[in-house]
Amino acid sequence: MTKILLLGLGRWGVNHLRDLNNLPIELYVAEIGEKQLEPARKLGIPAET
Repeated sequence: MTKILLLGLGRWGVNHLRDLNNLPIELYVAEIGEKQLEPARKLGIPAET
C-alpha cells in the first residue's frame, strides 16, 4: 500500500486532505498547530503523541 505524508494543513492543505482521504492509500498528516489538525481528526486520522 502506498503511504503519503501530508505536510501542513494550511489554506490548500485541507483540500489535499479531502482528496487524498478518498484514495486507497495510507495517509499521515504532520502539522504544528493543534487547531489546524482538526479537519484530519474529523476524517478519522488518529493523532500521534
